[in-house]
Amino acid sequence: MSKECKYYWIGAILLFVGLFLNLSFGSVRLSFEQVYQALFISDDKYAIIVKDIRLVRFITAIFSGAALGVAGLQMQTLFRNPLAGPFVLGISTGASLGVAVYLLGGTIIGLGTMAYGSTGMIISSNIGALIVMGIILASSKRINDNISLLIIGLMLGSITGALVGFLQFTSSAESLQNYIIWTLGSLSGLNWNQLTVFVSLLSVGLIGSFALKKGLPMMLMGDDYAKSMGLSVRRYKIWLIICCCLLAGTVTSFCGPIAFIGIAIPHFVRFLTGVSSPGKLLPLVLLYGGALLCWFDWIAALPGSTETIPINIITSLFGAPMIILLILKRRRVHG
Repeated sequence: MSKECKYYWIGAILLFVGLFLNLSFGSVRLSFEQVYQALFISDDKYAIIVKDIRLVRFITAIFSGAALGVAGLQMQTLFRNPLAGPFVLGISTGASLGVAVYLLGGTIIGLGTMAYGSTGMIISSNIGALIVMGIILASSKRINDNISLLIIGLMLGSITGALVGFLQFTSSAESLQNYIIWTLGSLSGLNWNQLTVFVSLLSVGLIGSFALKKGLPMMLMGDDYAKSMGLSVRRYKIWLIICCCLLAGTVTSFCGPIAFIGIAIPHFVRFLTGVSSPGKLLPLVLLYGGALLCWFDWIAALPGSTETIPINIITSLFGAPMIILLILKRRRVHG
């Protein structure tokens, strides 16, 4: 068994155990037999818990973790910066602006409080992310420098953050509470109809990312090297940004901004496996991103309790120390 194959098996085991934990343990503990019957035989109250709540949440976690991990790897490769993440281009804040306009803007113009978790909120979030993506794509056609593009993304994030702050200042208490709840992130707000759209959008982004996999090692070596290898750098960057925006924007729209998964998962997989080539890392990041986020979500559900804590608390406890260690390691190497 090759070294990489071993880590695929480890990731698959993590995913399988995560499936069992998520379906069996929660506010109501179910045996393996009860879970099996709920999935394939009976249609009782346990079936509703397993199929409509826990299974939907598990699938959401898998696709969210995979999408954010892949988007993070793409951004770190494109910008050749280990601290880059999927939200570095302002996609997250663009989606946040869309949600803020929907949830907070209604009270400002006299429409009242908008429904949290509604289709309108999801559409507004996607529109906000698409607007930022359009600006980034237009900028990428005029700018070849990755650092300049990164700075534009950061400035767009600052602008949208300021607009969100203004909306928060002028909104009602109820609308503000709904918006704050969304910003904490949650994988439990989807139903099967929403999950179908969610999985479809992310599948398109993931398939596109794998179609671009061969160009990642070239981009890591620099634009000049990529051009010398026959890669159309400008076109490749545009498609890479589209895939990243689709992945990160969709997750943010449906689940809220989930912290640190995009930036930390690629580093975790590099550290665990020793693989450095982004082309070889891509499927591993997809696997471990999905597996780890479903574990984090299970921990956030506080098995045995009726309470659920925000997923960002768990992901921050995982991701923030990893980024600190990465910075310290780079300082020792370069210092």
